[in-house]
Amino acid sequence: MKKLSWMLIIFFIANTCLISGCKEPTSKSAVINLRFSTVYQSWSPGLTEGILPWVKWIEKQSGGRVKFTIYYDQSALTVSEVLDGVKKRAVDMGEFRIDLYPGLFTLNSVTELPLLLDYPSSSSSGFVASALYNKYPELQSEFEGVKFLCWNGGGPGEIFTTGKQIKTADDLKGLRLSVSGAYSSAAIKALGATPVSFDPGEDYGALTKGFIDGIVGDYVFIKTVGFEPVLRYATEVGALSVTLDAYVMNLDVWNNLPADIQEIISASSQRYMEAQGLTMDNREKSDRTALESTFLQKGDPGIYILPDDQLDKWREVVTPVREMWMADATAKVGEAKAKAILDDAIKFTKLYDENYSAEYAERVIQEWITATQ
Repeated sequence: MKKLSWMLIIFFIANTCLISGCKEPTSKSAVINLRFSTVYQSWSPGLTEGILPWVKWIEKQSGGRVKFTIYYDQSALTVSEVLDGVKKRAVDMGEFRIDLYPGLFTLNSVTELPLLLDYPSSSSSGFVASALYNKYPELQSEFEGVKFLCWNGGGPGEIFTTGKQIKTADDLKGLRLSVSGAYSSAAIKALGATPVSFDPGEDYGALTKGFIDGIVGDYVFIKTVGFEPVLRYATEVGALSVTLDAYVMNLDVWNNLPADIQEIISASSQRYMEAQGLTMDNREKSDRTALESTFLQKGDPGIYILPDDQLDKWREVVTPVREMWMADATAKVGEAKAKAILDDAIKFTKLYDENYSAEYAERVIQEWITATQ
């Protein structure tokens, strides 16, 4: 109970489930159709074990007054089009990666700083990002023009290579690695490698053609895309990169929802973040096991876990990246506020590590499964 109570305190720092300014519907029986754009494929556990149980639970709790149409695998909008698409109501709601919008979500991106989080990180990144968003109005203001619903935390970016296994920072020198996000790219550069950025889906071809020597990504991404044939080595460092997905709704759509529907969606969005975080953490672990088995079957080494003494050295090397974020954040909110946000990101990460229990998220998952059968 101690662990659960701490999580609830962190979640409701800003009383985010309180609803104000809602409009009552002209008819309680009117069906509200919501179009939802997601990057997940139709077969992905992120969809089948996360989004679908969530929206079906909302539909059931609404008494059938809410119905969702899911556009999966970016069939309505690409991930980089979602934010503008939601604002213009090409869809009613959707998810997007905040690192695709450099400078727009600087304050919220503090949770993505390299080596802040450990493996696995889907749950921890969601919790830390939520705690910070709930506490600081400045982070909330970065979502001006849309209704922010919740986070979907990303898996930890480990190092996967084709030519040699990485055991020290010196091993990275001269390598070209695919990595996303300005701060993760800066960390790779500080460690001695050359960061290279590709559009989603281009990494595989770049690896096979020798344009790059490796990729920074999480185990689920590597396994899902099917990188195993072209990769030979993996080095686990914690979270050298993390990508946060934001779930948002068109603001006019939100403001015109009945108050009780707003409350159902708002409360369930936080629960979705918890359940999805646990689902993806479990998937990280299972895909890690599968990838290591594949490497060993090919005659390649197993996954190399960077020792603590080396990890401490890496953290010291990437310290300037935090200073880089501080400079960017200071330009937005001033040095004192930027420092407070960074300090809280570190503090919330430590609190998560000391207090997190999967029990609550497991109950949410089971409740949704039972309710939607």
